[in-house]
Amino acid sequence: MLRVLNKCRNSANRTGDRRGCLLECRIDHMSGESHYRLTSKEFEDGSGIDTYATLTAVVDWPRSIGSYDLKPLQDSLARFLSPAPAATPESAMASFLSDLSDFGYEGVAVDSIAGDQYPIIFTKSVTIRLTEISDKYISLQLDTVCAGGYGRGDFGSQPLTYCLTSGEIITDEWLLEPGKKEILQNDINFLLTHTGKDYIDGEMQARVDAGIDAPISHRVGISGGKIVLYYELHELTGSGYGIEIVTLEPESVREALTPQALELLGIDQ
Repeated sequence: MLRVLNKCRNSANRTGDRRGCLLECRIDHMSGESHYRLTSKEFEDGSGIDTYATLTAVVDWPRSIGSYDLKPLQDSLARFLSPAPAATPESAMASFLSDLSDFGYEGVAVDSIAGDQYPIIFTKSVTIRLTEISDKYISLQLDTVCAGGYGRGDFGSQPLTYCLTSGEIITDEWLLEPGKKEILQNDINFLLTHTGKDYIDGEMQARVDAGIDAPISHRVGISGGKIVLYYELHELTGSGYGIEIVTLEPESVREALTPQALELLGIDQ
C-alpha cells in the first residue's frame, strides 16, 4: 500500500532544518509497505516453514521549491528507489515495493505475514529523509537496509545535496578542485582518530601511525553550511554495522574547494 501524507506548503521544516529559506516549498511525505510469500522450490521442502519478503519505503519527496527546477533531483531520487524508468514518484515507489530481485526469489503478494509461528522473513527498506533546505540547496539522507532470513543484512547510508541555483547534484568532483583532495587529508585523519568511539579511534590511529591515511569518502554533502562525508563502519574498522559522519569546516579546506562550492557555502573568493 502506498500512502502520500502531509502535503506541506511553506513547511520545509516538516522533518528537516530550514536555514533562512523564504521560498515556498512543497515536500510530500510518502510511505508504503508490501508483503510477499516466496514461492521458490527451495522453500517447498516439506519443512513447513513459511518464507516471506517485506518491502517498506518512507520518502520525503520535494515537489517544488520556489521556481527552481527540481527534475534532476527528482530523477536521482527515483533511480535510488528503482532502476526501472518512472514517470512519477508514486510509480517509482510502486516499482520498489514490487521488486524482489535483491532476494533472488519469486513471490506472491499477500496482505500480511501469517502461517508458521516463526516464519523466515526477508526484508528491504529505503528511507529518503529531508534534512535541510536553504535558499541555495536542499539536503537529504538516503538509507537502505536489506536483510535475508535469520542472517545479518547490508546497510547503506549517504547524503544527497542538490544545488538549487545550478540544478546539480553535489559530488566530490563538484566540491573539490582536481588534484587538491590531499588538502582534506590532515583534517580527516584527525577527525577519524578523535570520534570518541574507541572501536574507530584505535584502529584508525594504528593506521595513521603506520603511515596509512584515512580514506576520503566519495559520499559527500552539505549540512548546516558545512561539508559532510559519510563512511560505513566496515570502511574504517573492517567490520561493523552503521555509519560515521565526518564534518569539515569549509574555511579549513577552502583552498581545495571549487569556485562554485565557495559561492554555495558563502565563502569569499
